[in-house]
Amino acid sequence: MVSKACQWILIIFAILLVLGVIAIRIPVASSRSANPVVLGNSCMPSPLDLPDGMRYDQVLWLCSHNAMSNSSEGWVCPNQNWDIESQLQAGIHAQMWDVWEKDGCPVLCHGNQWGAYPGRLPMVEALKIVGKYMRKHPRAVVTLILESYVSSEALWQTIRKAGVDDLCYLLPRG
Repeated sequence: MVSKACQWILIIFAILLVLGVIAIRIPVASSRSANPVVLGNSCMPSPLDLPDGMRYDQVLWLCSHNAMSNSSEGWVCPNQNWDIESQLQAGIHAQMWDVWEKDGCPVLCHGNQWGAYPGRLPMVEALKIVGKYMRKHPRAVVTLILESYVSSEALWQTIRKAGVDDLCYLLPRG
């Protein structure tokens, strides 16, 4: 059941979309693309079946915003219907997480650290879900985009605690 506040937010968004105040642009592949990838009947294979040698930047990654905020786990005003594991299984291999600190530990929640948007998941638990998925699918690539309000040291401690540090690749600074 969607709360009245969520219903009003959705109604306002729909009105703004219709009025053209908000624009959603969906990129469409064209024959003029530099190097379109066409395999079989689809433009892009499953994230688990990428051809050897295909670079990361040659893949269109389906990404979920506030992936941790989902209705299946009872979050209020959720951004997603599925939990993190279900999203991964559906091929959503890029996820955006908001990271805050609660009682000295990084947690995923949408809103500030005091829970403006109820729903919270310890980051260590979320990372364990991703790690389990990646170990089951060793060719998988999962991208986590963190909107972090905790120190990098706290993030690394949590990554090590979850046992996924061997699966991580950080982009170099610069």
